[in-house]
Amino acid sequence: MRNKSLTVWHRWRRLILLRVGNDIVDLTHPHAKGKSRDLRFLKRVFLPDEERQILASHEPDTMLWTLWTGKEAAYKVT
Repeated sequence: MRNKSLTVWHRWRRLILLRVGNDIVDLTHPHAKGKSRDLRFLKRVFLPDEERQILASHEPDTMLWTLWTGKEAAYKVT
């Protein structure tokens, strides 16, 4: 049974994961910090409800990158 599970995992990884990718946002990187204060960026990339959610968050940069990575993953799947 273990071999079958590994086979399924490797097949899934080859077919799906490699197409989607595994991009990581380093929240300590200077380019990631403070991006939530860039209103031009927010308006260009996010829907109004998402923008409000980011700005209302106690950790706006974390919320921004959480939404960003979700959007990116959804885009890559389609």
